[in-house]
Amino acid sequence: MYLVMAFHDHDDALGEAALQGHDKGVLLYHIFKDADALDRFRLGPFDLDINYLRTDAARALYDYARALWADTWPIKF
Repeated sequence: MYLVMAFHDHDDALGEAALQGHDKGVLLYHIFKDADALDRFRLGPFDLDINYLRTDAARALYDYARALWADTWPIKF
């Protein structure tokens, strides 16, 4: 997990290379990066390009993440 977190904000090639040889390391890296990407709706409705998501599961959650953003923005206190 340390390597996943350490490389999550770097280019995929670097992160994937660092996790080669670790059991399911690249998959975990992709899941973590996709979770981080789905959170980008907090920056606005146009800050996430679905084409950059790495996993089918994340692509399936795109509409859900967008709906969460729509239900909470602007933030109501």
